[in-house]
Parts: sequence; C-alpha cells; structure tokens
Amino acid sequence: MSYASLCTSFVTTAPVLFLPDFFLSATHQSRSITRYNNEESLTDCINVLGDGDAPSTVSCFISPFIDNTGYRTIRNIEETGDVLTKRKEIRHVKDSSKRELKLENENAEAFLNFPFFTDRATCMHLKRPSTKVMFIMRGLSGSGKSTIVQKIKSIYAKAVICSADDYFYSKDGVYNHDHNLLGAAHADCQSKAAQACQQNAPIIVIDNTNVKRWEMKYYADLGNVHGYVIVTVQPKTPWKMDPVQLAQRNKHGVPYDILKKKVQMFDDVVPVYYGWFLCEKKSNSLMSLASKIFLECIIKLPEFKKYLLNAMNIKPEHISDEMAEHLLSTYHTKPVKKSPLLHCTSMYCGSGRAPGCLQYHRSNNIQSACGQVFEMALSGLIITKRTMAARVTLSSAAAPLFKNAAEEEWNERTSQANLSSRKNEKLRKIKSKKNGKLKKNMPDVPLLMADDNLNTSPFLSFLTRKFPKLTVSGSLRNAHFTLKTSPGVESKEVNTDILDICQVESSSAIGIPEFVPVTGGQACYLGDGICCVYFDVTPKVKTIFSGYY
Repeated sequence: MSYASLCTSFVTTAPVLFLPDFFLSATHQSRSITRYNNEESLTDCINVLGDGDAPSTVSCFISPFIDNTGYRTIRNIEETGDVLTKRKEIRHVKDSSKRELKLENENAEAFLNFPFFTDRATCMHLKRPSTKVMFIMRGLSGSGKSTIVQKIKSIYAKAVICSADDYFYSKDGVYNHDHNLLGAAHADCQSKAAQACQQNAPIIVIDNTNVKRWEMKYYADLGNVHGYVIVTVQPKTPWKMDPVQLAQRNKHGVPYDILKKKVQMFDDVVPVYYGWFLCEKKSNSLMSLASKIFLECIIKLPEFKKYLLNAMNIKPEHISDEMAEHLLSTYHTKPVKKSPLLHCTSMYCGSGRAPGCLQYHRSNNIQSACGQVFEMALSGLIITKRTMAARVTLSSAAAPLFKNAAEEEWNERTSQANLSSRKNEKLRKIKSKKNGKLKKNMPDVPLLMADDNLNTSPFLSFLTRKFPKLTVSGSLRNAHFTLKTSPGVESKEVNTDILDICQVESSSAIGIPEFVPVTGGQACYLGDGICCVYFDVTPKVKTIFSGYY
C-alpha cells in the first residue's frame, strides 16, 4: 500500500476522536502520548495538554469545525513515522484507553471553568464596546496558560494578546529563545500592551508567567490608568505547581530545575481590595448624575446649603445664591486614585495585610467569581459634609461575596458611644440632685445595632414602603460606590457615614422629614450636614467582580 493510500484509508476508516478545545494548542498541534494495555503499547495521536515535544509518530491537523457539544473534531491525520504499521491496532482502542480519554475530557471542562467562558451574561457584557478588561495570566510553562489564552481569543475575536515569547519567534514561526534578549522581549511586550491600551482595545491578554508580583505591576498600573478591569487568571490544572509534570508538558523545553525554583518563587498576589467595578462610561454617567442631584439639593434644601457654607467658613447672607452654588459645586472632590472606574468594595485586603483577607482571597467562591458580571441596583445617594456615595442593593448572587469589616468596626464604636453616653447622663443626673434640681431629661436613644427591632421607627416604615429596594438593616447595608469626598477625608469614611445614616433612618426618635423632588427620586435633609436621596426607580448597572492591584 502506498503512503497516500495508507493515509486516506486511515482517515476514512479510523474512528473520529472528539476533544475539547482545552486539549488543542494552536501553536503545537502535533504531539503524542503512550498508553499501556497489558504488555502492549498503543501510541495515540493526541497529547492531552502536553507542551512537551515527545517523539511524535502521528501528526494531527485540526479542522476549525466545532460540533454542538463544544468539541473539536479531528478530521485529518497524516503519518509521520514508521510506527503506524498496524492499522487494526490504531483503530481498535481498548476500553481502558477510552475510559482514560473520557476522564481527561471531563477534567478539561473543569480546567476551563471560568465565568468569562461559561457564563452567558458575562460573555455578552465583555463583548460590549464600552467594556474594557485586561486579563493578566499567571502560571509556569506547561501549566495550561496558552490553552486558556487561545480560548479567550476564540470567544473574543478583538482580544489583543501580548506575550514576551512572541519576540523569540522568527517570521517562519520557529521559536528560538535567547536569555540575553529577555529584557528586550519584555520591553516589546510592554510596548504592545501600552499601544493596545491607547487604542482602547476591549480585551487585552498579558500572556507571561508573572511569577512575582512586581512582574505584573507594570501591566496592572497601565490597565488601571486606562480604565481597564484587571482580572488575574491562573490555570486550574492539578499539575500547575508540579515541576515534574511541568517539565514534561511545557513546549519550550524548560528544564525541571528551573521550574522547581519558579514554583518555590511563585507569589500569592493578594489585591488591595476585591470589589465590583463599573465600566468607565457608566462610572462617568453616575458621577455626572450625582453632581447634578447635589446642585438640586442645595437649591431646594436651604438648611443643607447653609450648613455646608458654614463648614467652608462662608456666611450665606454675604454671597448670592449663584455664587453659593458655584462654591459648593467644588465642595467635594474625586478621591485620588489611578483608576477612573467606580467600584463597590467587597473586602479590603491591603495586599495581604488586612485581618482575615487571606482566607477570603483563597476562598473558592471568590476565585471562581473573578471576571464574572453581576447586576446591581442603585437605591439612592448619600451626601454629607464629608462624603458623597451611591447606595447599592446587592443581588442574592453578589451578597455572599460581601465581607466588609467596617460594619464590625462601626458596631464596636457605637457600643462604646452608647456606654459613654449613659455614663455622662448618670453624671448629669447626680449633679442635678446635688444642686437640688432634678431636671427632666430626654430618654436615652441608644444607637441601633444590625439585629435590633426596627419596627417602631416611623421613618423606617415610610422608607420601606416607599422605597422597597433600599437596604437599611443587615450586614449588606453599607454596600456603596464612593463618588467624592471633601478635602482631607479618606474614601473609607463613606462606610461610617452610611452606617450612621442607617442608624438615623432606623431610630424611633425621628419622624418623617420633608421631601423634595430631584432628578430620579426624592431628597431630604436629616440635619448635621446629612442629605439623603432615594431613587423612585432603582437603576440597574452591570459590574465585573475582580481585585484591584
């Protein structure tokens, strides 16, 4: 039989194999593995996720066809060695080998279980022109990064791939690594990433190992400045930290000794905080809306305007209304930060220094949610002498990810304040008795805790009935987007302001204040420089959950 006849016969008669995309690398499609069945060896044409260059007996040229199960079909097989001498041995795969292949296929689905592959809402959102995401790959050679990158490119056609390895490929596609040129390779990769950011590429993928935190810092800073949501991605393969298997699987021939050192050096990169990020367009829209509503509030709530002007050491009677509005328009300023994106913090980690952050960071729920889209409802605004923020109602899907330590700190602070207030009241009563005058004092109104009975508050009853999406009680009540702060005030103070406002809203000692209409809702002044806006219809926004690096 001729060479051509043998190939044709094999293609038409051999069983068609189906494998997930994860097992097929676009840059290395010709590999082999050896399976053992009793005492006989069987050479197969597919090396599952192997980046190694084991001697190949059969080359597989993969057609782009994908059937409705999501598996690529191996159509064309060409003989490249002398091992293919027993067609029957190739065609009749033993049951044990079939079970092994099936198990590998099932594992592949778990290895590619990322929300930006599997979640429909996420995929649709990431394909919108206004969405900008930078995927920073992290993982050693042979761990499966290239397969994930190829999958990203297949789903998001406009994705720009930036890899230092590209520098070592010749025009003919031959890879020739030169350690002396590593600096130039990374400079070239950084230049390509910067150009992609300047051109507002919707998806950018940094396909490097990024073993140490500092190696990804340039890209994280670059993405933050240009309004990208940064999503770090590590392969989920069980051998990603096994230098023995990595040495066997990697396609560039990186030896075991080097891989072992890299595994030992690999940083667990904890972000500054985790949270839900708005895209830049929606961030700007929300900021503009809040500024507009603020001006409406100072016009329609004269006591609020008077309070803020006094805080600026300006006497209201000495300036015109137009001048007052102009001055107050700059009362709050945007917090100083690199990224233009607004975010709702789920937990502050301090790059690994905050108490309890490592357990949160390493949780499967958190890692599985990174890169996923969540819809959130905006229930209103809070505007105080210190801060301006949008209140957020978390969905049932987002709620388990919210772990804000500010609630615990506030509870402790208010408990101490209650104790101090009661002691001072007792001292005043004792002093009054000594002077022969027992004054009638107002009853104590303790600061309410999260689990207190709030049914006695007329204001809360009104809010619950009028604005059902508003969250006033419970551990999720201080979820928010920080918009602006007054000079010298840190963004974290928004937590305190919102929790203080929730306490006022829940207090039985306060009646229902006067409301005035503003864009999108109703506003009221609660005194002490506190203005609240409640939206009549809660606008929905889509966010991406990830970390800030």
